[in-house]
Amino acid sequence: RQFQALGYQVQLIPAQHVKPFVANQKNDANDALAICEAVFRPNIHMVPVKTVEQQDIKALRCVRSRLVQNRTAMVNQIRSLASESGVIFSVGRLQLQASLSRILANNEHELSHTLHYLLKLLYEDLCVLNERINQIERDIKALCQIQPRYNALLSIPGFGPLVTASFMSELGSGHQFKNGRQLSAWCGLVPSQSSSGG
Repeated sequence: RQFQALGYQVQLIPAQHVKPFVANQKNDANDALAICEAVFRPNIHMVPVKTVEQQDIKALRCVRSRLVQNRTAMVNQIRSLASESGVIFSVGRLQLQASLSRILANNEHELSHTLHYLLKLLYEDLCVLNERINQIERDIKALCQIQPRYNALLSIPGFGPLVTASFMSELGSGHQFKNGRQLSAWCGLVPSQSSSGG
């Protein structure tokens, strides 16, 4: 973006398209030569420069993903610790949270003092993680709503706020695709083959 502000046309090349042109060992000179070689190839598709908003949405999605992984690990640890004392929770995170809250409040299963203490700590951490994930989802939605294409993408069946945010942060304006077929291929949606032969 700094170079674009100075009037230069910036083109980003995906690394996987440059790698075949790297000769010998990896160093700055060989990398520069490989980049120059790749730029002049006719079938190399350039990557558009992301806007600040796209980078922000992508950063929020990345942090949300890590928090969701942490929450899943914590739920699994709670299940594991509780099952060793004979406490089995219903399937689903929300079921676990409701049951764990009730068990901790009433000490229904006569848990040991240490296990009760540990489960209480994990439950509190789980509540904090839930709130952080919810806040990040609200931030993602707020950032997306100011984008002009947000409501149009939301109208697509199967597109909720998170899928729309993902699509917007990766796709940008979409001008890099000549037609919908190229966009579908970029997404990994290719038509099934129904041809005869090998």
